[in-house]
Amino acid sequence: MGELAANDRPINEYVDKLRSERRVSIPYIAPTYGGVDAQLLTLMQDPGPKTDLANADGSGMICLENVDLSAARQKFFLDEAGIRISEIVSWNAYPWPKPHPQTDSSDREAAESLRGFLMLTPNIQVVILNGTVAKRIWRALKEIDPACVSGISWHPTFHTSERAVNPAQKSSEYIANGHNDLSNKYAAAARQLHSA
Repeated sequence: MGELAANDRPINEYVDKLRSERRVSIPYIAPTYGGVDAQLLTLMQDPGPKTDLANADGSGMICLENVDLSAARQKFFLDEAGIRISEIVSWNAYPWPKPHPQTDSSDREAAESLRGFLMLTPNIQVVILNGTVAKRIWRALKEIDPACVSGISWHPTFHTSERAVNPAQKSSEYIANGHNDLSNKYAAAARQLHSA
């Protein structure tokens, strides 16, 4: 546990800094991840309800063991691709609850926070961009600081959220396409990760 704590401590200290600056709830990352030693980043959208301690079953962490479908689906694709949890770290494009609407200014703030996160995780080789918001913030970071993301491969795909597979909101074709794309992108990330 001590080694895991050492791996996640710098990131969770960064979370404390962001919390203090913004005065909002921001989840920690779970100690089960690779933390600062991770090679793969799964970039999500913004904190889900189960990352908030104020909610029922809330863990206070970005964690694959959270009791929600998004975490369960992400774990499924990681397992299917043969990616170990210790190889990855997850982060949110908006580490805090995303504003409505999002603006160029709010996207830039989110991108700046992502840059701070990447400075703490120098071994990241591959990023999986889960959903529209993650893709947009990654593009914003590339514009702000191209050097920060140089050498990192990225795989844009769908979000793993429950909304993406809700048949009342999405067609069966959309759900199937999303599942296949997620499966393919996680597999591609695994091949890249394990080819070295």
